[in-house]
Amino acid sequence: MTEFNIKQALICIDLSDTDNVIFDYINYMQLKLGIDNMFFLHVVKRPTFLSGWFGKNNAAIHSEFVLNEDIEQKIIDNIASKLLNYENIVIECKVQEGNPLDLIIEVSKEQHADLLVFGKKVSSESTGILGKSLERQSNASLLMIPSGTVNKLDNIFVPVDFSENSGKALQKAIQINYQLDSPAKISCVHVYEMPDLSYYKINRTYEQLKEIIEADMQEAFDRFVEKYAPNMGDMLIKKSVLRGELSTAGELISLCDEYNADLVIMGAKGHSAINSLFIGSVTEKFIHMNDNIPTLIIR
Repeated sequence: MTEFNIKQALICIDLSDTDNVIFDYINYMQLKLGIDNMFFLHVVKRPTFLSGWFGKNNAAIHSEFVLNEDIEQKIIDNIASKLLNYENIVIECKVQEGNPLDLIIEVSKEQHADLLVFGKKVSSESTGILGKSLERQSNASLLMIPSGTVNKLDNIFVPVDFSENSGKALQKAIQINYQLDSPAKISCVHVYEMPDLSYYKINRTYEQLKEIIEADMQEAFDRFVEKYAPNMGDMLIKKSVLRGELSTAGELISLCDEYNADLVIMGAKGHSAINSLFIGSVTEKFIHMNDNIPTLIIR
């Protein structure tokens, strides 16, 4: 089984109460995720009201707004007071001014980050957009930590579409499970939908076709598990779910509640090349809709 250790995590903070949730969850998950080094980034937005007030003198006025050098040391001191048992972990911090998304992508490349960590406030449009944008533009894996996160791991939920990235997500779930004193339940769930048959003449009933598709789906599921998680046996719960009126992401949110998921691990992109280019991917929609459950997106 492939090991997915994290050499460099870039952790985005904003000096709000959500930072404390991030620190607590990192303390809880660092050994389980296998994080070697951490780089903390706080992006300060330059006041936009200045541009409208000062016109041609805008550059001169902006030059008067210089970042307070003390803030970086205060953040470092705060991090040091909150993180536990990190004698062998390299921890760095940077405060920078600019556009959050652009700087996160830029710094992640500079630091060769293989994991981006960010918090999400409940029903916050800005953090939802940030998460969706990072999913599209970053080459690193992502860990989204909602503000209401509870530090426990009894149930790990892994949505799959039988792609390679889904296989990586399932293997990461198994790797994390090996680190637990009491193993979690791993639920591997595939949401599918019946094809639109209105354009075709087919000499079978809907139920007959459904039975054929379900049999084929189960065979594909078995091959997938045998490839990426052999010998798991009863330790792995497998389930295929026919999508109803909800979107696929909506079905996954509902299933997370049904399975009491404490952590969701999913692949960044699935089979569809078109979905990887536009906003409508299942992963992006799930990030936007999910306000409660920490989610690790594997690349």
